[in-house]
Amino acid sequence: PDPAFINAGDGRHSHPTHEFFDEFSFLEQLGWNRCQIHIALAGDLFHSRTVHSKADGLQVFQQVTVDLIAPAELQLPSHVLAQMRRQGFEVRIFDDIRTYMKEARKA
Repeated sequence: PDPAFINAGDGRHSHPTHEFFDEFSFLEQLGWNRCQIHIALAGDLFHSRTVHSKADGLQVFQQVTVDLIAPAELQLPSHVLAQMRRQGFEVRIFDDIRTYMKEARKA
């Protein structure tokens, strides 16, 4: 048989195989409906390569809302944030979980 390769990322910036499993899980939970998704990502968004991969993986959905919850020094890198916005994602940024939990609309 021909060899098969799976891209496990570049070590520091992305993790596409993990993202593949995340998207599968999202779709399974949503009954395979790709119309919309609203997720919250919290913690060290700056260094998390699985979070960085969301910019590509969430494109399977037609409407995407992403809530980013982290202090300024750990927020998503600007190039990943810009990529999400270019793709039409609604991105909301929160400095801490307490502020986020006061929101009427949460993931």
